[in-house]
Amino acid sequence: MKGIVLVMFLCFVPFAACNTQGHGIVMMKDGSPYLEQIPRAVAGDTTALLQKYFEMICQKLAFSGGFLVAKDGKVIYENSYGISNRKERTLVSNKSIYQLASVSKQFTATAIMILKERGLLSYEDSLQRFYPDFPYKDITVRMLLNHRSGLPDYINLCERVTDRTTPMSNQEMVALLTKHKPKAAFKPDHKFLYSNTGYAMLAAIVEKVSKQSFASFVDENIFKPFNMKSSFVYNINQPNASKEVTVGHNFNWTYASLTYLDGVTGDKGIYSSIEDMFRWDQGLYEGKIVSHASLDEAFSPGTKWDARHRSYGFGWRMRMMADGTKVIFHAGWWRGYNTLIVRVPNNKATIILLGNKRNHLVARTVEEVLALLFSYKDLPPYAYQWFKSNPRQKTATFVQDIPMDDELYESDNDGMKADSIANAQMPTKKKKKTSARRSNHKNRG
Repeated sequence: MKGIVLVMFLCFVPFAACNTQGHGIVMMKDGSPYLEQIPRAVAGDTTALLQKYFEMICQKLAFSGGFLVAKDGKVIYENSYGISNRKERTLVSNKSIYQLASVSKQFTATAIMILKERGLLSYEDSLQRFYPDFPYKDITVRMLLNHRSGLPDYINLCERVTDRTTPMSNQEMVALLTKHKPKAAFKPDHKFLYSNTGYAMLAAIVEKVSKQSFASFVDENIFKPFNMKSSFVYNINQPNASKEVTVGHNFNWTYASLTYLDGVTGDKGIYSSIEDMFRWDQGLYEGKIVSHASLDEAFSPGTKWDARHRSYGFGWRMRMMADGTKVIFHAGWWRGYNTLIVRVPNNKATIILLGNKRNHLVARTVEEVLALLFSYKDLPPYAYQWFKSNPRQKTATFVQDIPMDDELYESDNDGMKADSIANAQMPTKKKKKTSARRSNHKNRG
C-alpha cells in the first residue's frame, strides 16, 4: 500500500467552470489548477519552507488528497488539494474523509490490545479458542499481530470459490477458510510475511469476544474517546452518506469501484480525515484507551531487525535510524486510495497523507518532508533543486536512512490485486480490444 506527497496537478481533469471551495485550489475553465493558498497556521520558517516545497512539487506529481505535518505535537502545515468526486465536481478539503486501506491495521491491533487489557483474551491464545474447528493449528493472536501466522491469502481463496459479487463479511471469510482449507504459506511463527488475512482474522476475533460488530466496537472504544467524529468502519450494506466521504480514483480519474471484498474489514475498511488522524496520533501519547506499557509492546519489533533496521510491531511498521531514533509508520493502498502516517515519537513529529487518486510517485516525499522538519542534508532530487539555493537551510546527517518506496508499499500486492479484480469485472468497450490488457498492466503497479 506507497508514500507521502502532498500536491495536486489537475491539468487532465476538465471542469466546465471555475470552482472554488475556499481551501486554496481554484479550478479554471480549462481544468488547470491555480494555487493561491497560504498555510492556515503560520508557524515560522518551517511552515514557509513546507509551503514553498509543496508548491514546487505540485508541478511534478499528480496527487489528490489532504496532508498534515506536525512537530512537537503542534500542526505546522495542513492543506488539501484535488478532487473529492470527479463526477460530481467536488473538491477535497481538510474535512474530507478517505479510506485508510492498510493504515486501518493499527486500529485493529488497538482493539485487540483493549480486549487484552480487559482480560478478555491473551496474545498467546490459539485461534481454536475462538474458532474450535479452524483448521490451522498452533497460531496465536500474537502471530497474527506480528504477521507470522503463515495463513493463506483470503483474496485468492474468495476469487476461486465465491461468485465475486455477494458482499463478504469477516465471519464468512473465516468460514471459507475453515471449509476449503487452502495450503498455509509456512509453519506458524517460522518467519515474517505480511498478511491481510491475519488482520481480517483479528477483526473477526474482536467480534467474537466483544459480541459486537467490529464497527461498533471500534467506534465506542476508539473513535468516541478520541473525538474522531469523522471516522468510521465501512459497512458494505449501509454506506456512510456524508458529503465529506471522497471517492477513490484510478490513474486516469475513472472511479476505483468498491468490490465484494470491501465487506471484509480489519485489514482495511476504516475511513477517516487528516484532522481525525492527528487526534488519533496525539491521543496515543496520553495512554487514554490502552496503557503506555501496551503501546511500548505494540511499537517493539515482533521479528528481529532486518539488515536495513526494519521490523513490524502490532499494526505498525518501524525503522531504527542511524542515530537511534525510532520512526513508526504505516502505509496503505486500496481501490484508488493512497495513505500514510509517519510518527517520530522522540519529538512528537507526525506526517499524515490521505489521498484518493492512485499514484506511485508520492512515496519519495517522505524523506523530503522529514528533511524539512529536521534539516537533514543530501536531499533527494526534487527537494535539492530548490533547497540548494536556500542558504538558511541547515544540515544534518541521515536522510538516506528514512523509509522509502519499497518498504512503504511492499505489502500492497493485495491492494493491486483487488484493483485488477474490480477492473476485470467492469464492462469494456468492444471496439477497444486492448483496453483490458492495458488496465490490468496498470493495476499491477
